[in-house]
Amino acid sequence: MDQSTFFPGLSGNISYFDGYLLLVTISGADMSNLSESDFVFLNCTENHFQLKQRGGGPDPSSESLLHIHSYLKTGPGVILHSHPTYSVILSKKEVSLEMESEGARELVGERINVLSRAEAGSEKLAEKVSNRLKESGVALVENHGLFVKADSFKRARAITEEVERACKKNIVNSIIDG
Repeated sequence: MDQSTFFPGLSGNISYFDGYLLLVTISGADMSNLSESDFVFLNCTENHFQLKQRGGGPDPSSESLLHIHSYLKTGPGVILHSHPTYSVILSKKEVSLEMESEGARELVGERINVLSRAEAGSEKLAEKVSNRLKESGVALVENHGLFVKADSFKRARAITEEVERACKKNIVNSIIDG
């Protein structure tokens, strides 16, 4: 995965939930150079997240509430929140993305409907995205980024790459077609 394309600057986050403990990147982690110190463990509860924000040690990602809501609805796995260039651009101009290739449809279904923007780290965003991840495992948020829930990091990465490829194709085709 091209870290600079999917995680520009210090954006994005990753989490893993085993059914009990949640491992999530800290706020401001450099996704291109992660180490053990870039992760924190949380119990998968909203109360524990709020306590951790006020407690000692590094703050978990500001999107941790979204990760918690998602895992409580979907169970164990991996969530990858990235900001792929073409996906973010497309989310500003389209309300949905049709998945044209058979491989893409197998990974994410026929289409991805873009969710309207909500404030990063907000309860509203957590609810919208966690509901969508429960439905389809993929949530593209207007001008915010792509969230993918899968059973492994490898699969989450493959889905992210496939969605980005479809967004790029859509944008290039719209330029060519005028």
